[in-house]
Amino acid sequence: MGLLGIAHASVVVSEMERSLRFYRDVLGLEVTEDERVEGRFVSAVTGVSGADVRVVLLNAGDAVARVELVEFLAPRSGGLAPDMPALGASHVALLTDDIHAAHRALVAGGARPVCAPVSDGIRWAMHVYDPDGIRVELLQAA
Repeated sequence: MGLLGIAHASVVVSEMERSLRFYRDVLGLEVTEDERVEGRFVSAVTGVSGADVRVVLLNAGDAVARVELVEFLAPRSGGLAPDMPALGASHVALLTDDIHAAHRALVAGGARPVCAPVSDGIRWAMHVYDPDGIRVELLQAA
């Protein structure tokens, strides 16, 4: 098996426009793709019969690491992927060069931080909740 890297981190969201206001407008990620996918392919890949999804890919700053937001338009799921467990990745981590400015911008944008930036001497870190309560971690080298 020849793995080449990570394509994206995926987050299932309940309302795409609300999530875009957070990921695009507050965090500053750049939308690179926005498409609706339905039919046999997406039903097979997700294992959800009749799946109809909106998928938005966002560039996280280096044109390689991307965040994928997925909204299930059918069947409606309230944010959880249908027939998928709630367990899995507990957060998406993004790199920043000024975590204190990011914290101020997030608070000004209405985000709910778990804490102010903290350092262990090696890095600065903080977690913040997205509109669906999913944690996003911001990291900065100390």
